[in-house]
Amino acid sequence: MGFLDKISDKITEQIEERLGTEKQYERPMTQTERIESYSKENYEKHHVEIDKHNQRMEQIFKTDSYPERFNDVLDCCSKIIELDPYNFNAKINAITAMSRNGKPEPAIDTCKGLLKLYPNNPMLENLMGEIYWYSEDYGSAILFFNSVIQRTPYTDHEALKAKQGKGESLYMCGRYDEAIEFCNDQLLLHENDEELIDVKMKSLEKIQELNEQTQKANEQTQKANDAPDQPTSDSSQNQNNTSDVSIPDQISKFAKLKEQGLISDEEFNEMKQKLMKKI
Repeated sequence: MGFLDKISDKITEQIEERLGTEKQYERPMTQTERIESYSKENYEKHHVEIDKHNQRMEQIFKTDSYPERFNDVLDCCSKIIELDPYNFNAKINAITAMSRNGKPEPAIDTCKGLLKLYPNNPMLENLMGEIYWYSEDYGSAILFFNSVIQRTPYTDHEALKAKQGKGESLYMCGRYDEAIEFCNDQLLLHENDEELIDVKMKSLEKIQELNEQTQKANEQTQKANDAPDQPTSDSSQNQNNTSDVSIPDQISKFAKLKEQGLISDEEFNEMKQKLMKKI
């Protein structure tokens, strides 16, 4: 290669480098891109310390005492965030630890802050659903799981995770028929998914249990109505006292069945009146 060829190649490299630089700044970086760039720079500066705290967390996650060591997880996350204020994984782990350690409010606030930076992020919306689930606010949990299900392709891992969360939430708030219908629909797409099958089976067992309780209560009521009045003896008095104790429980169970739509208001009132006569 001659001297002029070398110069030509050098000029070409400089032009390509200049064009590449101009192309890079054709549009301004988005807020998310700036944050990711800043986080990458921080990681490169502090990666030794950050990796040390991450390794410590991994060891905690592997131990059987993990649920008892949420504060240790939070300590690791705090130290990482001090070095890298926008470290995404550290904030996710911190949110999870707070929600499972009985601290839903700071977990929700932190997660909402991340959703402002990463709007409609299915991982964060699932995490919000989990926070509400652990707080026993199953209605709010279902709202976030629905959001992920509606906007995420069914083949996505986060979509399946949201469906599992919704099924479990429906079960936990006593909406057993809805849980079964939902799981049946989703099992057409996610055949043999163990968590969806588990929710479906638990819901079926619960409905069967409630039906058996209803049938048993009806039989007891029918026997009480058919039985002739008898003089009270010590043994029968004790038996009546035992029966009296169970009557409020029976009424409470019928009330739950009414709330779930398994029996009508008229049926509930009729059963309640019959039980009250036995007191």
